[in-house]
Amino acid sequence: MQRKKDQDIVMTFSHQLGWNVFFDRHFKLFQEQGFAVGRIAIENRDNYLVLSGGNEYMGEVTGKLLFNASSSSDFPKVGDWVVVSLFESENKAIIHEVLPRMTKFSSSGFTARAIQY
Repeated sequence: MQRKKDQDIVMTFSHQLGWNVFFDRHFKLFQEQGFAVGRIAIENRDNYLVLSGGNEYMGEVTGKLLFNASSSSDFPKVGDWVVVSLFESENKAIIHEVLPRMTKFSSSGFTARAIQY
């Protein structure tokens, strides 16, 4: 019974941050595999502040995500929902995937290529 109550608290917190059916649909498979969901609050050069379940975690992307990224838009940005493994005793989150974005901002840099956030 306590676990159900904890899940309700987590989902209420997630809804307050903008979680909706779109993200729920994309997260289902990961949830069945035991992953958690988090939202990127701060993006630093090589780490992130991830909000999950009402807590804050220092996050890092996996080597696989680093290797497979073809551009900076493949990395988590502020506001993104991400698939994470949480290590609560270390206050750490490992970021495995970025869930699809509903919206994005793009701007042109000094070159003709557009930069996506």
